[in-house]
Amino acid sequence: MDRSHEDTAERIIVIASRLFSDLGYDGTSIQMIADAAGMSPERIQKMVGGKRELYVRVAEGNQKRQFEALEDLARTHTPDAAGIKRIADRYLQYVIDHPEYSMLWIQRWMSDAADLVEMERLFRTPIVVEVNRLVATSFKPGVDPVLAFWMVIWSVESFLHGGVVEEDGEVHRADDPQSRERFLRHLHAYIDLVAR
Repeated sequence: MDRSHEDTAERIIVIASRLFSDLGYDGTSIQMIADAAGMSPERIQKMVGGKRELYVRVAEGNQKRQFEALEDLARTHTPDAAGIKRIADRYLQYVIDHPEYSMLWIQRWMSDAADLVEMERLFRTPIVVEVNRLVATSFKPGVDPVLAFWMVIWSVESFLHGGVVEEDGEVHRADDPQSRERFLRHLHAYIDLVAR
């Protein structure tokens, strides 16, 4: 495969990722992907496959990036509150840098692509298993390490996508540095309660 073909295929996957994360798998058609790429649906299918194949390729790319980030974290992880804080900070930055990653899973939480039942088993479970293994001994006795760590993940996802509504009626989100710092202080305080 020549370089320009690979570049075009990668551009199509990026476009598909954005559409799947914004509209969901069910709300995205191959025609929409083709229109956004400035190509015919037939050319898209010939280059990278149909909508299902594109969705799988998007999930594979996300999983690969997450494993790379996890390998980097694992090299310096300590099984204590400081280690969990580093993971939380890096995860927040990861989903800020790659919003399509978490939006794809949020779409699935809302029953998007329900017919693609293997997606979690193939693309989410392997990373979850590795993270659970990494943090298993990081929490205080009596604390469920899986649920304690998921509280961190759920908090990050909710803050990133929902923000915090204040008395002024404004939604304060992760793109505001002060709101982000405040959120991390609070998340770190939670981690201090449950981690070693």
